[in-house]
Amino acid sequence: MDIKYNKKGTLLDENENINEECNIGNYHENIIEKIDTFFIIIDNNGVILNHTKGAKKELKLDNVIGKNINSICDLSPEEIWKTKCKNIEILWESNDVREHYILQNIPNGSYSILCFRKNEDIFNTFKIKTNYCYYSIDNIPGINKENKRKATMGIRCNKSILITGETGVGKEVLARAIHNDSRRIGPFIPINSSAIPRDLIESELFGYEPGSFTGSNTGGKKGLIELADKGTLFIDEIGDMPISIQTKLLRVIEDKTIWRLGARKEIKIDFRVICATNHDINMLVEKNFFRKDLYYRISFIEIDLSPLSDRLEYFSEFIEYFLIKHKFINLVFSKRAMNSLKSYIWPGNIRELEMVLESIILEKENSDDNMVRIENLPKKIINNDEIIANSLKDKIEILKRKEVEKAIKKYNNITKAAKHLGMTREWLSKYLKKSRL
Repeated sequence: MDIKYNKKGTLLDENENINEECNIGNYHENIIEKIDTFFIIIDNNGVILNHTKGAKKELKLDNVIGKNINSICDLSPEEIWKTKCKNIEILWESNDVREHYILQNIPNGSYSILCFRKNEDIFNTFKIKTNYCYYSIDNIPGINKENKRKATMGIRCNKSILITGETGVGKEVLARAIHNDSRRIGPFIPINSSAIPRDLIESELFGYEPGSFTGSNTGGKKGLIELADKGTLFIDEIGDMPISIQTKLLRVIEDKTIWRLGARKEIKIDFRVICATNHDINMLVEKNFFRKDLYYRISFIEIDLSPLSDRLEYFSEFIEYFLIKHKFINLVFSKRAMNSLKSYIWPGNIRELEMVLESIILEKENSDDNMVRIENLPKKIINNDEIIANSLKDKIEILKRKEVEKAIKKYNNITKAAKHLGMTREWLSKYLKKSRL
């Protein structure tokens, strides 16, 4: 243990030692105050020990030393100051300030240094309204060891990643977590291939020069790919991208250059690409709906996210995560209510679970009763519970129906689904008609 003394030559006690180390103003003050990063120093309980002048000015701090950081702001994600993190987008929300910053938390024994900086690429250049998400591989629930290993490898090597899985399983959440944990200093730019009109998709992706076509912006426009410079380009539903655009996208990914519509010179950009799809992309390649060479280019690492019904071991984690996210952590679920939630098929996956929990929170937020009972659940979940509870035969039928639905959705082909389920094509066809699936 190092023995330290104060300026008077007397032995420092523990608190005095921390204050001496954290006295930023005594060390390189001129340099620290001129850089675009500002700092707050807190102890392990969140009590503010010191801060820079830049932090005081930017965050409008006044007489906050000695106060808990949670008492002066609504720091989202909640209690992020307790976790070692790097390059996480956060929201600082107090009476006078509501602003997004890039946060790095540097723990140092008995205290931590919170480093805040603005990212002009995100908050000024990229003027598209979006919901900022605050995810890290270590704090999102429901990721098994194998997928976490692949995601961590993707963070380190900065190569292309393809995330597959049903709608609502959390593909974009995982992509944002990989971006946040990586060394990319630019923004996370999401693109939904199926949401952009086909006649506009080229100009939206690649941008255009002034006067390129009738109705274009007189000053030209940066494309979404160009906005991802030094950051991450997330292409959702890439299986729905037209073949003609796939060809141009392949060239952009290979050369890391783009040509705006009407341009006479190329623009060099630095980005990493993460793609996602809810289709069986191998089947799309076989049917020539998706370019094989583009598939190879975007799938250096391939991560498949299972539906919620196959991740029930994480169910309690998901519930806890969403209750914390929506700041309503005092709910208690009855045994029957929890069993009903777990037995439901969840066709909308994790997204549907969050919507259900939000409706429960809305019902309970002005009530003194924090117990969630069976009658507080949506009718579709209650009815599902009643069917399962009737008899063993009904329970087996529900499970059979669930597996058939999953196979049909995954393969979108009766022959392949029947082979996967271990039954004949004829039997499956009859079952689908009988069940009206």
